Amino acid sequence: MSPTEFCRNKVKRSQSNFTVFFALLNKEKREAMEALYAYCREIDDIADSGLETDLARKKLDWWEEEISNVLDTPTHPITFALQKPIDNCSLPITDLLKIISGVRQDLNHKPFPSFIELENYSDHVAGAVGRLSARIFGDVRNTEVLAYATELGIACQFTNILRDIAEDRENCRVYIPLELLQKYHLNFLTGNVVDTETVRLMCQEFYVTAVKKYKKAFSSLPEENYKEQRPGIIMGMIYLNLLKKIKQSKFNVFEKKISLNAIEKLHAAWKGSWGKISDMSI
Repeated sequence: MSPTEFCRNKVKRSQSNFTVFFALLNKEKREAMEALYAYCREIDDIADSGLETDLARKKLDWWEEEISNVLDTPTHPITFALQKPIDNCSLPITDLLKIISGVRQDLNHKPFPSFIELENYSDHVAGAVGRLSARIFGDVRNTEVLAYATELGIACQFTNILRDIAEDRENCRVYIPLELLQKYHLNFLTGNVVDTETVRLMCQEFYVTAVKKYKKAFSSLPEENYKEQRPGIIMGMIYLNLLKKIKQSKFNVFEKKISLNAIEKLHAAWKGSWGKISDMSI
């Protein structure tokens, strides 16, 4: 099996919103995104696989060395597949390493005191992915495009955090900043997380913060870059509509995991395809 086939198979096994737009890309860019996604999935799975912490750290150490030497002595199919996009799209090794650094925080997770710490973490696990993706989609010479990609990645991460409150709590992880929980006299560190009016008010405030991230992201993207960055816009619109659906559920993220069905994803993708990113009436 070739490195390209290895990455493609890893993409096929996932059902992530992140892969919806891959069909829009030409062969070279699609293979580059498949390699990037396979890498992100591989690193993320280390934190979520239930491995003993010391073993998980050693695996991240191995990947850190592997990525540091990706252009010289790669040994894994994913790093072989990454060589071409790193060279052709000028993908920064620093952002690839940031993803590992972010996942390290999940191994010995501690709640974030404030939104500042949460944004720093989100930049590592999502903002970096946004910047890498933007470089694959087009020739990034305008720093505003990278600013857009960073904010959009963080906005999508905030959406995941809101959707996964209950699931994360079951895994002894709390990503809602303590400053927001304390404002509503909530403690997610102990006991069960249940659907109450107070919890909904807290979720509403977190939701507003996430919406601001989407608005900041889309307003940062110059119009002349819409076409080449369309795949990222589509991903952002899908996550934005997921955020909207979470709000429509009155933030009841405790009974089941909220997701978009195929028609809802198609509608969001259509809006993104035609550049209707100014429609933020949510």
